[in-house]
Amino acid sequence: MGIIKKIFGLETRASLDGGTITPETDAALLRALVGTGEITSETALEIPAFSAAVDFISSTVAMLPVKLYREIPEQHKTEEITDDRRLFLLNDEANPIMSALDAKRAQVRDMLINGAGYLYIDSGKALYYVEQGDISVQSNSDPIFRDFDILVGAKRYLPFDFVILTRSSTDGITGRGAVQEHKTLLSAMYNALKYENVISRTGGNKKGFLQAEHKLSQEAFDKMKRAWEELYANNGNNMMLLNDGVKYVPSASTSVEMQLNENKRTNSEQIAAIFGLSPEVISGTADTAKYMSAVRTAVLPVVEAYQAALNKSLLTEAEKGRYYFALDTTELLKGDTLSRYQAYAVGLQNNFLQIDEVRYLEDMAPIGFNYVKLGLQDVLLDPKTNTVYTPNTNRTAQMGQKTPEGNQILIQEDNTGEEK
Repeated sequence: MGIIKKIFGLETRASLDGGTITPETDAALLRALVGTGEITSETALEIPAFSAAVDFISSTVAMLPVKLYREIPEQHKTEEITDDRRLFLLNDEANPIMSALDAKRAQVRDMLINGAGYLYIDSGKALYYVEQGDISVQSNSDPIFRDFDILVGAKRYLPFDFVILTRSSTDGITGRGAVQEHKTLLSAMYNALKYENVISRTGGNKKGFLQAEHKLSQEAFDKMKRAWEELYANNGNNMMLLNDGVKYVPSASTSVEMQLNENKRTNSEQIAAIFGLSPEVISGTADTAKYMSAVRTAVLPVVEAYQAALNKSLLTEAEKGRYYFALDTTELLKGDTLSRYQAYAVGLQNNFLQIDEVRYLEDMAPIGFNYVKLGLQDVLLDPKTNTVYTPNTNRTAQMGQKTPEGNQILIQEDNTGEEK
C-alpha cells in the first residue's frame, strides 16, 4: 500500500489518536497536474476574457483613420492636410509587407499586454512593427536627465527612430503591461483553465487513489499503473479490474472543484475591469449605452496616448505647434445610426455643420447646398463694428453713438440705405 500512495503522491500521516489522515486529494492533484509556472504574455492570451479584451481595444483603435491638421492662428481656423505621405503609411500601407491596420493593432496589443509597442520609422518611407520581445532598452544612470539606446538585435537605435506607445510608463520608453501588473489574477485563471483541460483529457472521471491491503509485487504494480493510465485516457470506453485486497477510494469534492465555474465568472469580470470594460462588451452582448461607456473608459485613453506618440515622433521640429495628428473618432458612432443622426441635427441647427459636410461624413455625394439657415427671430450683432442686423425687418443698426448731450442713439438704416 505504501508504494502505491508514494507513486501517486498520496502518502498518509499519523494522527494524534493513532489513526491515519488522508491528504486533500484534489489539492495534491491540482499541484501535480497544473503546476505553478510564471504567467507570460503567451499564456495570458490563452485566457478567453483577457484575449477578448485586448482584441476589442486594439482592433477598435486600429480601425480609426488618422488625420493631419494644420492650425492657422491668424485666420482662427484649422486646415486638414490630405496629401501627406505619412497619412498613407498610417492609414493604408505601413510597409510593403504589412498593412497599416495590422501594424497599429499589433502595436496597441503590445502596449496593453507588455507595456510598450514600437514602430520603426524608415526615413518617412515606411513604418515597421517591431515585436516587444526583440527590443532591448539601455539607459544611463542619471535619474533626471535620462538618455536611452534601443537595441534591436545587435543594432543600436535612438528613441526618435521609433513611434513608441506606452502604458503606465515612467520614462516614455518602457512601460508596465497588464501581464506585469496582474500576475496573480491571470495565473489563477490560467491554472483553472489547465485544470479544466486535465479533466477533459481524462474523460471527466472522478479523481481518487488506490488502496492495497498487502504489499504488491513489482509486476503487479506495473500492470496496475498501466491500467490506471488507460482508464484516465480520453480515448474510448476503458475499464480497470482491481484484484482482491485492492480498492478504489474516490476523492471528495472540495470548494475548489465546486466553485470553479463561479470563480471563473468572477475573474472574467475582474479582467474586464482591468481594461475599463464591462463583461457584456467582452462577450459581444453589450447594448449601445455599454458600448459607448467602454469607448470612453477603455478606447479613448489609448486614442489620446496614440495621438501623443504620433505627434512626438512623426512631426518635425518645425511642424510641432502648428501641425498635429488626430484619430477620427467619429467612426466609433457609425454603428449607432440614431445617435449619429441626432448629433448631425444638433450641428446643423447650431450652424457649425452644413448639409454637404454631413453628406461627406456619410460618404455621400455633395448637393451644392452652401447656405446657412438663419431664424428670422434672431438679432445678429457684429462685436467688431457694433452693428446689429435684424433679418426679420432687413434692417441694420449702429450701436454706441452718442448725441452732443451724451445720450446714446441708434443710427438705423433700412434696406434703402436711408437714415432714420
